[in-house]
Amino acid sequence: MDFKSVRDSITEKLGSENSGVIADDFANMMTLEKEFNDKYENLEKENQKLKEHNEKLISANANLLMKVGSEVKPPKDEEEVDEKPFNFASVFDEKGNFKK
Repeated sequence: MDFKSVRDSITEKLGSENSGVIADDFANMMTLEKEFNDKYENLEKENQKLKEHNEKLISANANLLMKVGSEVKPPKDEEEVDEKPFNFASVFDEKGNFKK
């Protein structure tokens, strides 16, 4: 169905005088519908782009986490850790001055 067939149908039902009165309103409704459909299509395209961008970011972050995880060195065994407490007196001489 196209605009001409709808217009002809309205003209047939209402007569040419009455159909002319509503023709402008009908054309305005069609313009609004087209604008709405265009905006909807643009939003759908933008939504798809954002989904694709989000998937790429998730993939990149996962790759970075895997890389960082493989570069982290495991902690030393307990035997290798020096657990001697720090002795503050060892940094001072007998007069209380810092050792050089």
